[in-house]
Amino acid sequence: MQENSLSRFRSSSVADCDTPILIDLKSVAVDPALSPSERLQSFLDQIKNPYLFKVGDLAVGVRYAGGKPFDAALLSLLSASP
Repeated sequence: MQENSLSRFRSSSVADCDTPILIDLKSVAVDPALSPSERLQSFLDQIKNPYLFKVGDLAVGVRYAGGKPFDAALLSLLSASP
């Protein structure tokens, strides 16, 4: 995913979203057999906007904090063993 897309998504707001068009996190499935970078790409391809999605009927806005860039933080989450 391109950095300019992430920047555009970063400014997404739950208050301004159209909940029916958001991707439901429960529908996202990432194959643990993929490499960490492939898991990241699969997640991003499916969720579309990693900052704004829904769980059931609830819109969820996410802000990522810390010293790591977004993709590095998400990749470390997807790299963790279950």
